[in-house]
Amino acid sequence: MSSPSEKIEIHQDEFGGIEFEPESDEEFSIEKIKRRHDYDKDSHAGKLIDRSLLMHYVFKRTLNGNHLAPLKKDIKKCFELGYSSGILMMEMASEFKSCNFYGIDNRPLSPKDTYPDNCHFEMGNFYEKIPYPDEYFDFVYLRLTMVHVKKSHYDFVMKEMHRILKKGGWIEFMESDQTFLQKGPIYKKLEQEVFEGLQCRDIDPLKIHEIKDILPKMGFHNVKVNTFDISLGGYGGEIGENMQDVWKMWINLNKDFKRDHMTSEEFNKYVETICSEFEEYKTFHTVYNIVGQKKD
Repeated sequence: MSSPSEKIEIHQDEFGGIEFEPESDEEFSIEKIKRRHDYDKDSHAGKLIDRSLLMHYVFKRTLNGNHLAPLKKDIKKCFELGYSSGILMMEMASEFKSCNFYGIDNRPLSPKDTYPDNCHFEMGNFYEKIPYPDEYFDFVYLRLTMVHVKKSHYDFVMKEMHRILKKGGWIEFMESDQTFLQKGPIYKKLEQEVFEGLQCRDIDPLKIHEIKDILPKMGFHNVKVNTFDISLGGYGGEIGENMQDVWKMWINLNKDFKRDHMTSEEFNKYVETICSEFEEYKTFHTVYNIVGQKKD
């Protein structure tokens, strides 16, 4: 398991959202991306974008890059299912300039007008046939996507990813089972409520652990699983603070888990109490990177 990385430097820009210090070799910087989004920081969508950007950079520092699949520089077509803000597609599009990147999301938050020319954002339903031919893509990527897929549609989505991937192409998942480890009693109760709510929607986050066994049965080889522990709080360094910020954004965005019987002040205190638990119990979150290659 990897050790947590350093924190992403963040500050408020003129748009009021989170801005990240771009790495020196990134031509398509976060500042440029944010200007292309041109979003309302106080809107629900704006807050979702902020969270997506911060989560992306936590993952990027964790992986020390945007992907672990051994991609060749001459890849031509890539696909992301569930691209959210589009940040991953846009960064990879500037890295692989001769490759076209396609994505489908049922609730897209990508820029509407300005983005790399080799990015193609589409709106679509995960549970319908992906509108691309068989063996069309060199690389298929899913990040925090399967954790939201209904159990009744799991096999269908996996088969569609296999169908659109070329022989010899790579598939990569970056997933979470929504479970925190070394958690305190208050968060433990909240996590139980989260799982009960997901079960009511036919979603089981623990199914992501089946992916490593499903892939070989579908005709993939060179399957490799990497696990990464990410702390939640200052005890784990600055990246732990970043991850805690991601969690705080999540709980403030998910009205299902807000306490209707609490005042705003009481709810804020509840959130801070859980954050204190994270520090006391040294709570951490494990994410799973799964890579496989489609057999020739």
